Amino acid sequence: MLANVLMPEFDRLMHVFAIHEVALDELADVSGKELFLHVLCMRFLQLGLVCIIAHTWKRFNFFLIGVVVCGFVFGMQTAVETMHFGVSGVLYSVSAWMPQIVFYGVAMYLLYVLFFKKPVYAFKKSDLAANSMKSILILAVLIVGCFVESFVNPHILYFIFVKVLI
Repeated sequence: MLANVLMPEFDRLMHVFAIHEVALDELADVSGKELFLHVLCMRFLQLGLVCIIAHTWKRFNFFLIGVVVCGFVFGMQTAVETMHFGVSGVLYSVSAWMPQIVFYGVAMYLLYVLFFKKPVYAFKKSDLAANSMKSILILAVLIVGCFVESFVNPHILYFIFVKVLI
């Protein structure tokens, strides 16, 4: 029923989640360094937001809302790419997230362990060294994920778009 109601607006809404329209045009004009700096800034903004949320009383609820939003975006993106390319659209959609999501998933798990399993205000001074190492590990994994998203993922998307979809 929702799909039928949104059908007149579907063409306009489809462009929001259609990564195939943006990917090749924008990646052809952007250097890897520029893309890396852009991705790095975006991911550190998201990391800052997660750290702010970690200090709220309802931090676990916000964490769950973030997971649901990410799942919704991935589902919409996969649906749009499948409607445009058929079953091959699923491959394209998954490849848009795949290499870097491994690193971002590890970083999110470490953030969950650091901030959400144990309240931030319950840390003792003896936890400072362990938490500092976890924070450095989170930053390192996040930077590697940004590197992979900027330098590896565009080549994978280009290969799948040119060799598989067209």
